[in-house]
Amino acid sequence: MDLACWPPLQFNERWAQNRGYAWQKLWIIYTQDTTWWQKLIGLGADSVRQCLNPDVESTRYMILLNGEAFDSAHNEFLQHLVCGGLLGLLCWCGFLATVLWRSCQSRPILAAAILGYMVQSFFSISMPGVFPLIFVLAALTATAYAPRAEQNGRRLTGAAFLLFAAALMVPYLP
Repeated sequence: MDLACWPPLQFNERWAQNRGYAWQKLWIIYTQDTTWWQKLIGLGADSVRQCLNPDVESTRYMILLNGEAFDSAHNEFLQHLVCGGLLGLLCWCGFLATVLWRSCQSRPILAAAILGYMVQSFFSISMPGVFPLIFVLAALTATAYAPRAEQNGRRLTGAAFLLFAAALMVPYLP
Protein backbone atom coordinates (compact mmCIF):
# COMPACT_ATOMS: atom_id res chain seq x y z
CA MET A 1 0.00 0.00 0.00
CA ASP A 2 1.39 3.39 -1.01
CA LEU A 3 0.97 5.67 2.00
CA ALA A 4 1.64 8.82 -0.05
CA CYS A 5 -1.80 8.48 -1.63
CA TRP A 6 -3.48 8.11 1.78
CA PRO A 7 -5.46 11.38 2.31
CA PRO A 8 -4.20 12.16 5.85
CA LEU A 9 -0.63 12.24 4.49
CA GLN A 10 -1.45 14.58 1.62
CA PHE A 11 -0.73 17.94 3.21
CA ASN A 12 -2.39 20.78 1.34
CA GLU A 13 -4.88 23.51 2.21
CA ARG A 14 -7.74 21.02 2.49
CA TRP A 15 -5.85 18.74 4.91
CA ALA A 16 -7.66 17.95 8.21
CA GLN A 17 -10.87 19.84 7.50
CA ASN A 18 -8.95 22.72 5.93
CA ARG A 19 -6.57 23.19 8.85
CA GLY A 20 -3.77 22.93 6.30
CA TYR A 21 -4.85 26.29 4.87
CA ALA A 22 -4.65 28.01 8.26
CA TRP A 23 -1.35 26.33 9.17
CA GLN A 24 0.30 27.23 5.85
CA LYS A 25 -0.90 30.82 5.95
CA LEU A 26 0.18 31.37 9.56
CA TRP A 27 3.58 29.77 8.99
CA ILE A 28 4.21 32.02 5.98
CA ILE A 29 3.12 35.09 7.95
CA TYR A 30 5.38 34.14 10.87
CA THR A 31 8.44 33.29 8.79
CA GLN A 32 8.18 35.97 6.07
CA ASP A 33 6.01 38.86 7.25
CA THR A 34 7.26 39.48 10.79
CA THR A 35 10.32 41.26 12.10
CA TRP A 36 12.87 39.46 14.24
CA TRP A 37 11.41 41.17 17.32
CA GLN A 38 7.89 39.99 16.44
CA LYS A 39 9.26 36.50 15.90
CA LEU A 40 10.74 36.66 19.39
CA ILE A 41 7.77 38.07 21.32
CA GLY A 42 4.85 37.42 18.96
CA LEU A 43 2.10 39.52 17.47
CA GLY A 44 -0.04 39.69 20.60
CA ALA A 45 -3.14 38.03 21.95
CA ASP A 46 -5.83 37.07 19.44
CA SER A 47 -3.62 38.09 16.51
CA VAL A 48 -4.30 34.82 14.71
CA ARG A 49 -7.80 36.00 13.84
CA GLN A 50 -6.34 39.14 12.25
CA CYS A 51 -3.71 37.12 10.36
CA LEU A 52 -6.21 34.63 8.96
CA ASN A 53 -8.89 37.20 8.11
CA PRO A 54 -7.03 40.36 7.06
CA ASP A 55 -9.53 41.31 4.37
CA VAL A 56 -12.91 40.41 2.93
CA GLU A 57 -11.48 38.17 0.18
CA SER A 58 -9.53 36.03 2.67
CA THR A 59 -12.60 35.64 4.84
CA ARG A 60 -14.75 34.69 1.85
CA TYR A 61 -12.20 32.13 0.67
CA MET A 62 -12.02 30.55 4.11
CA ILE A 63 -15.82 30.41 4.32
CA LEU A 64 -15.85 28.80 0.89
CA LEU A 65 -13.32 26.20 2.07
CA ASN A 66 -14.69 25.51 5.52
CA GLY A 67 -18.18 26.94 5.81
CA GLU A 68 -16.94 29.47 8.37
CA ALA A 69 -13.90 31.63 8.96
CA PHE A 70 -11.19 30.30 11.27
CA ASP A 71 -10.41 32.44 14.28
CA SER A 72 -7.59 30.26 15.62
CA ALA A 73 -4.69 28.23 14.30
CA HIS A 74 -6.26 24.90 15.27
CA ASN A 75 -2.81 24.01 16.60
CA GLU A 76 -1.96 25.36 20.04
CA PHE A 77 1.77 25.29 19.42
CA LEU A 78 1.41 27.36 16.25
CA GLN A 79 -1.04 29.63 18.08
CA HIS A 80 1.54 30.23 20.83
CA LEU A 81 4.25 30.85 18.21
CA VAL A 82 2.23 33.51 16.39
CA CYS A 83 0.70 35.18 19.46
CA GLY A 84 3.53 34.83 21.99
CA GLY A 85 6.50 34.43 19.69
CA LEU A 86 9.38 32.06 20.14
CA LEU A 87 9.71 33.04 23.81
CA GLY A 88 6.05 32.29 24.49
CA LEU A 89 6.25 28.94 22.71
CA LEU A 90 9.44 27.96 24.55
CA CYS A 91 7.90 28.90 27.90
CA TRP A 92 4.74 26.88 27.16
CA CYS A 93 6.67 23.85 25.89
CA GLY A 94 9.04 24.10 28.86
CA PHE A 95 6.09 24.09 31.23
CA LEU A 96 4.53 21.08 29.49
CA ALA A 97 7.85 19.20 29.40
CA THR A 98 8.43 19.85 33.11
CA VAL A 99 4.95 18.68 34.05
CA LEU A 100 5.29 15.62 31.82
CA TRP A 101 8.71 14.73 33.28
CA ARG A 102 7.57 15.18 36.89
CA SER A 103 4.35 13.27 36.33
CA CYS A 104 6.27 10.36 34.77
CA GLN A 105 8.23 10.12 38.02
CA SER A 106 5.36 10.56 40.43
CA ARG A 107 2.04 9.68 38.81
CA PRO A 108 2.21 8.00 35.40
CA ILE A 109 -1.54 8.25 34.90
CA LEU A 110 -1.21 12.04 34.99
CA ALA A 111 1.61 11.78 32.45
CA ALA A 112 -0.78 9.95 30.15
CA ALA A 113 -3.35 12.74 30.56
CA ILE A 114 -0.77 15.45 29.81
CA LEU A 115 0.55 13.51 26.83
CA GLY A 116 -3.00 13.07 25.52
CA TYR A 117 -3.55 16.81 25.83
CA MET A 118 -0.30 17.51 23.95
CA VAL A 119 -1.28 15.25 21.06
CA GLN A 120 -4.80 16.67 20.89
CA SER A 121 -3.55 20.26 21.06
CA PHE A 122 -1.45 19.71 17.94
CA PHE A 123 -4.68 19.37 15.93
CA SER A 124 -7.03 21.66 17.77
CA ILE A 125 -7.19 24.74 19.92
CA SER A 126 -8.62 23.93 23.30
CA MET A 127 -7.00 26.58 25.43
CA PRO A 128 -10.14 28.16 26.92
CA GLY A 129 -11.72 24.90 28.01
CA VAL A 130 -8.70 22.83 28.96
CA PHE A 131 -6.34 25.49 30.29
CA PRO A 132 -7.54 25.29 33.92
CA LEU A 133 -7.44 21.49 33.79
CA ILE A 134 -3.79 21.52 32.69
CA PHE A 135 -2.87 23.56 35.76
CA VAL A 136 -4.87 21.25 38.01
CA LEU A 137 -2.97 18.26 36.57
CA ALA A 138 0.30 20.16 37.04
CA ALA A 139 -0.59 20.87 40.67
CA LEU A 140 -1.45 17.21 41.28
CA THR A 141 1.88 16.24 39.77
CA ALA A 142 3.76 18.66 42.01
CA THR A 143 2.15 17.36 45.20
CA ALA A 144 3.54 13.86 44.80
CA TYR A 145 7.14 14.70 44.00
CA ALA A 146 9.69 16.05 46.48
CA PRO A 147 12.76 17.38 44.66
CA ARG A 148 16.25 16.91 46.04
CA ALA A 149 17.87 19.95 47.64
CA GLU A 150 20.67 20.11 45.05
CA GLN A 151 18.11 20.77 42.30
CA ASN A 152 17.14 24.12 43.79
CA GLY A 153 19.84 25.98 41.83
CA ARG A 154 18.57 24.68 38.50
CA ARG A 155 15.02 25.46 39.44
CA LEU A 156 15.93 28.98 40.51
CA THR A 157 17.83 29.56 37.25
CA GLY A 158 14.87 28.30 35.22
CA ALA A 159 12.43 30.46 37.15
CA ALA A 160 14.66 33.51 36.69
CA PHE A 161 14.82 32.89 32.94
CA LEU A 162 11.03 32.60 32.67
CA LEU A 163 10.55 35.75 34.75
CA PHE A 164 13.04 37.62 32.54
CA ALA A 165 11.27 36.42 29.38
CA ALA A 166 7.90 37.52 30.79
CA ALA A 167 9.31 40.92 31.77
CA LEU A 168 10.59 41.41 28.21
CA MET A 169 7.17 40.66 26.77
CA VAL A 170 4.98 42.76 29.11
CA PRO A 171 5.73 46.23 27.69
CA TYR A 172 4.88 45.08 24.16
CA LEU A 173 1.55 43.41 24.84
CA PRO A 174 -1.37 45.16 23.14
